[in-house]
Amino acid sequence: PTHKADHDSEGFDAEIAVNQNLRQELDEVNDALERIRVGTYGRCLRCEKEIAAARLQALPQTPLCIDCEREVEQQGGAS
Repeated sequence: PTHKADHDSEGFDAEIAVNQNLRQELDEVNDALERIRVGTYGRCLRCEKEIAAARLQALPQTPLCIDCEREVEQQGGAS
């Protein structure tokens, strides 16, 4: 048998995870807005090549081209 407090704790942990994800997304959007402001939006932060328009349409906040994103993921990092 589980205690009611155990379920409350699980719900709280899930809420924290959702809030962390939302905070990260907001930070990514704000970073993209800053890149627009300084004129670097659409350029990969890693290799400085142009990010494909289709990728920007799908992920407008992305800071990396697909090739650099794959490299980062293979290295176990996040963009």
